[in-house]
Amino acid sequence: MIRTKGEAGTGDVVHAVKHIRQIVQEMKILTVLGEEELYAKAKEHGAPYELIKMVAKTGKLPVQISPPEASPPPPTPRWSCSSAPKPSS
Repeated sequence: MIRTKGEAGTGDVVHAVKHIRQIVQEMKILTVLGEEELYAKAKEHGAPYELIKMVAKTGKLPVQISPPEASPPPPTPRWSCSSAPKPSS
């Protein structure tokens, strides 16, 4: 999982959105580069060449991107409408 940049706890997602756009733009650039240019990008990003090559071929990262403000889903209530007592008629 890749965690995007942002100010944790502020609720301001502008930085996270900018970072996600930057990541997507970099992935699109990889799809049009040649072998030598991919090797140079791998060195520039400090990433394994095979990973850069795979992203260039598929146009996708092999991991999930998570914004910094992502929180787990709310807990499920102990009861639901189906288990609530029914009014008698």
